[in-house]
Amino acid sequence: MDAAGPGAQRAGTGLARCAASSCAGSRRRMEHSRGRDGMTQAGGVEAPAEVMGTIALSELVLHGWDVARAIGIDYALPEEILQVVFDFHHPPGPQSERDGMFGPVVAVPDDARLIDRLAGLTGRDPFWPHGTLEE
Repeated sequence: MDAAGPGAQRAGTGLARCAASSCAGSRRRMEHSRGRDGMTQAGGVEAPAEVMGTIALSELVLHGWDVARAIGIDYALPEEILQVVFDFHHPPGPQSERDGMFGPVVAVPDDARLIDRLAGLTGRDPFWPHGTLEE
């Protein structure tokens, strides 16, 4: 079965809906003052709650893109969510500080879709062939 089949399309719709819902929930929590105040800890790292919230949002967006690309479906999220994550990662730091988290920046045209520019910024190649689902 190729990635464009009905199963992949349903999976893609569910993936995008789940990601959008999770991102919207993260955004609502961050808009509430208690969601941004103070320090918090995750994975042994302590940071301001606002930064950790943006990191969590970034994780949802980027790994959702990874899954969508792997199974060969389009991944569409609201521009305002993508912009928050893009702004968080732009400009990229030196590669020595990115090692272990992101590969080298992949060049993407300035007029490309925001999701594609975000993918390139975080070491993902938006031009890599989509995956396929096999039976």
